[in-house]
Amino acid sequence: MRIKIAENCASAFLALGFVAVMTPVGAAAPLLTLEDAVQKFHSDIRPAVAAFPRQPHYCGLSYRYESYGFGLVSGYEDQDQRPPMNDEGCFRLGRQKGRRIRNSRGGDHCTAAINDGQAQGFRGETHVIRGPSECSNAGYIYGRSYLTAYARAGRADLVGTDCVNAYGQGSNDGKNDRMASPPSRPQAQACYMAGHHDSKIIP
Repeated sequence: MRIKIAENCASAFLALGFVAVMTPVGAAAPLLTLEDAVQKFHSDIRPAVAAFPRQPHYCGLSYRYESYGFGLVSGYEDQDQRPPMNDEGCFRLGRQKGRRIRNSRGGDHCTAAINDGQAQGFRGETHVIRGPSECSNAGYIYGRSYLTAYARAGRADLVGTDCVNAYGQGSNDGKNDRMASPPSRPQAQACYMAGHHDSKIIP
């Protein structure tokens, strides 16, 4: 997929993870791949990002992170598995990355590392890399993405009642401007913090 982006941005506005770019009328707009466009965009707005040191990468938080994670495994496994709440741009970036991992490192060792990373992410554990790091990282992101995506969707049949309840408590605390107070259980803690973060992002 190829998209147009302006070679020179007139201005950029960044707030709560949503970015708007204004381009001069008639400006040259070379064709770039989606991933190159995103990389160039973040280079263009780096001065604005510096003013918001806690601002994450566009695909680095909440449902966008999950979309990227689902895309990673979809690309690696050559499947089409989207999360319940999907950001298509982040999903496609993840899918591109997953395909590159498959083409460059695909094999039993990589698949085993993805599965191991996925299990760690789903359990909410601190990531311990075993096997090729690129593969383990992709699996971990997907595992965590699966956990929080279905916690938000209330799918206790997939992630457990404890996780769904923890997500709801985190969301409620966040909406009421209460300091995060997650449970000590790693998986429930991950679900709680996802809800707390989402309360500031998702209406």
